[in-house]
Amino acid sequence: RPVFAVGFLFSCSSLLFGIWVASIPGIKSRLGFTDGSLGLSLLLSPLGAITGVLLSTRIFSKIPVGKWMFMGYIILCCIMILQINSINRLMFWICLYCFGATSFLNGVSVNATVNMLEKKSNRLFMSTCHGMYSLGGALSAGIAALLFTIHVPSGWQIVMIALIIVTVILSNKNYLLANSDIIHSRSSVKLPS
Repeated sequence: RPVFAVGFLFSCSSLLFGIWVASIPGIKSRLGFTDGSLGLSLLLSPLGAITGVLLSTRIFSKIPVGKWMFMGYIILCCIMILQINSINRLMFWICLYCFGATSFLNGVSVNATVNMLEKKSNRLFMSTCHGMYSLGGALSAGIAALLFTIHVPSGWQIVMIALIIVTVILSNKNYLLANSDIIHSRSSVKLPS
């Protein structure tokens, strides 16, 4: 069950992302983006991920990995709800940036945890966990298509998926928080000299 709890988190990212991808045309039209302005806006997500790279050492040297996994994926659900239901471009841009940073930190936490679980149990799970990511993406594409055919707007789709994810995370809270390791040393990112 501890491995399932962490493995499920891999599928969470792609479940949320699949609903988000299906909602892009609606966001584009609602917020009045052109193809070019939407493309430029989407660059905020990798900028957030770069920020996550710079902050990861500080964050993971202070917060146990299990605590981050528990909080990080719930935060990601909230960000995605706000992002898809953004009322203006500024809100959308802030959510894109936060999505990039949070997703990066979530990825570091789950990959490091699976690595530690593999060593503790002397079994390999990483490929299964990455398979769960792919499964989550396929599942979310199917869910989005099904819900669009019965005229459920993407704003409600993300709320439903996020509530399911948060419920599963809460039910696995003890397994996630049991991972109390600090996964980073106090080293830092330095530019070449």
